[in-house]
Formats: sequence, C-alpha cells, structure tokens
Amino acid sequence: MRIGIGGFRALARRAVPRWLLPLIFAGWVIEGWFLGDTYEDDKATQAEALERSADVAMTLDRLLAEQGALVNFLIGSGDSGETREWIDEEIRTYDLGEETEMDDLLRAREGESSEESLLAYLVAEDLEPDEEDWSDLEGYYQGTAWYGWQAEAFREVAGEESPAWVETGLAQRVKMEKWMVAGTTVAAGATLAFMLAGLVGVGEWWRSLRENPAPPRRLAVWAAGWIVLVYLLSDVAMNRTLSQVYVGLAMLEEWPLWVDIVVDALWRIGGVFLVLLLVLPRLSLAWRWFGMDRPTGWRATLAWLAVLLLVGSLWYPPASEWFPEPVSLSFEEDGWWGLVYSVVSGVILAPVCEEIIYRGVLFAGLWKKLGFWGAALVSSLVFTIVHHYGVAGTVGVFLLGVGCCVLYRRTGSLKGPIFLHAVYNGLITISSWTAYNAPFSLDL
Repeated sequence: MRIGIGGFRALARRAVPRWLLPLIFAGWVIEGWFLGDTYEDDKATQAEALERSADVAMTLDRLLAEQGALVNFLIGSGDSGETREWIDEEIRTYDLGEETEMDDLLRAREGESSEESLLAYLVAEDLEPDEEDWSDLEGYYQGTAWYGWQAEAFREVAGEESPAWVETGLAQRVKMEKWMVAGTTVAAGATLAFMLAGLVGVGEWWRSLRENPAPPRRLAVWAAGWIVLVYLLSDVAMNRTLSQVYVGLAMLEEWPLWVDIVVDALWRIGGVFLVLLLVLPRLSLAWRWFGMDRPTGWRATLAWLAVLLLVGSLWYPPASEWFPEPVSLSFEEDGWWGLVYSVVSGVILAPVCEEIIYRGVLFAGLWKKLGFWGAALVSSLVFTIVHHYGVAGTVGVFLLGVGCCVLYRRTGSLKGPIFLHAVYNGLITISSWTAYNAPFSLDL
C-alpha cells in the first residue's frame, strides 16, 4: 500500500511548527490522565478491589514467610508490617467504611467491639452463634469465596456443632490460599531460572552498553517532531475510539469476555496500523524494516532480562513502603477467560504492538535528532508515563524500555525486545492471575 503522495512527503520534510507539538502533547496528557476513563468506579467496586488486594497481601505475607527469604526476594515481597495501616488509610481516603466489613472484622480480631457486622460482633464479644445467627450468616456467606479474615472469624465462632456449609467454606479457603502461593512460587522459580540464564550474556550485556554498532533502519523521511506528533495523534485517536466502543457496550450491561479480548486486539493492532500507515513508505516493508529477518541476540536479551528482574526485586519492596499507592485494580476478567485475556493482551499483543510503536517508530525516529541515549530516555519516559503503574512499577517499566532500546541498537531487530517484553509481562501474569483472580472466580 503506497502513501507517498508528493504533498504528504513535502509536509513530512518540514519541521513541525513550534506551537503545534506542545499543544498536541498537552492534549495527549489531558486525554490520557483526565479524560481517558469515561467512568469512575463506584464505591462497591473500590471496596472489592481493596478487600481482595488486602487479602492477597496479608495471605502471601503469612504463607510466603514459610517459603524462605529467596522466594520473597524473587517476587519482590517486602515486610508487610504496614499492611494494616494501609487498609485503614484506604478506607478513610475513599470513604469505604460502609461498603466493606473488612475493617470491622480486623478490629474485632484485635479485641475492639463492633456491631456493624454480625460476624465481627460475634468475634468481638466471644459469642457462639445461635440458630438465628447461623441462618443470617448462611444467607450472607454461603457460596461466596471467603477472604482470609472471614475464614479466621469463622474459625473463632464455629464450634463442634457448626453447620456443614461452614466447613465447606473453610475448605474452600484453604484451596484458595494454595492457588495464591502456587502462582507466586512458580513465578519466583521462573524468575530465578531467567536470572541464572542471564549469566551467559553478562559480557554481551556490557558490550551492548559500550559499543555502538550500525543503528537499525531509521525512518529517514521523517523529522523527529513528526514522529512524536504521529504517535500522539494516533494514541489519542485510538483511545477515543476505544472509549466510545465501551460506552456502546455499557448499554448492554453485560457482555462475554471474548468481546473485551476482540476490542483490546482491535485497539492495539489498529493503533499500530495507523502509525505504520503514516511512517512507512509501504506497509509491506514492515517485516524487514524492523529487523525481523535478523538474528535475535539471545545472550544480550537474556542478560537484560536478568538485570530487569534483579532490579525489580530490589526496588519494589521499599518503593511500595515509601510510596503507597491507592487501590486501582479491577477484577472483571475472572475465570479461565480472564487468563486468556491476560495472555492474549499482555503476553502476545502488548509486546509486539508496543515494541513496534515505542522502539521501532518513536525511539528510531528520535535517534537521528537526539542521539541514541537521548532517544532511548525520551521514548522510555513516554512508555513509562503511558502505563500508569505508580512509583513502585515505574522503575521496572522504564528499565524495560531502555533495555529494549539497547537491544534494538545492538541487533537491529525487534525480536529481542519483543521476547524481553513478553517474558516480563508473562511473569507478572502468572503471579497476579493466580493470586488475584483464580482463587475468587474458579470453582475450586
């Protein structure tokens, strides 16, 4: 597909007007940070996110302590003495006291009386439920996935004559905890394996920082300003389109998760297509243009992956303590379809599409104007800002961006950056889905 129209090429060779780029950048920031979400989670959704996040944190803190220091280090788990304070702060900040009984149950276990929750009241007053209490508790708790503090409360009030549904709930909770531990330990094992594999490429990693081989094919037709402008415009256009799609779907109230998978795929692929349509002389050049016919550079790729995982393990625990982030998790992608969604979106599409955009186009387009390190830092900064992962996640995302830029320079191919990106996302998927989604949504 040819788009080399004379007027279009002539425009591309000109400098971007000085006033236009800052204006579009300001619009991009406003759209992404203030207008990107067309809705705000209600308090019930926020409470669910807080409850599940706190439950997973406290459960893993207790159970992984038995796994040893190495496992905790590999998954970036720190001392959770601040968990209780974090819960209190979240409940106060977002006024969630009426939406969750978590705080009541925790306070009840600490000996503080509470009458806002029947279960918390029974625990606080050291009372055994009578027949009416059991009936009320059954209507509220039977058939639900219990949180850890709920299970502990039932263990305190349930006597030898407790109903069968209580025993079933307690057994369910044990299975849930096994899922939580299994995912994190598997992720820890995979992390250790990749760290050790990275040792084979230490020398190549060092040379990738010092040496400056021939750069990948640059987008020579374009000035740096136009590269940035195309990226910003395409991102705004695709985000606006996606938000309108979800507004339309919201009218249906409920829809199958495969619809989300399709919409996400169209959004990612559509954004890449729009950018490539604007920056490549012909779309058919994309495979060779991004070096997919060149060697991967496995040694350097594995070494960068090891460095990335090591820094993440060191940084995440203190960062989470120093810069506590508000709960922003959503748990709509539950069940096995949730795993499919996570793998398709985060492990397959995101690495391919984002590496084309951020390294293949944005970084390569800025290289000629800013030099290698200037382009690597600017493109990685944009990459980090877009991901909204808070302070704790910022270092890992930024380092991932820089590592991918170095690999692209070293090999002239996006294959190494795509693999690095995919494994990094895959390890996060393994640990997060098995801890946050599977225990609460699968029929265990």
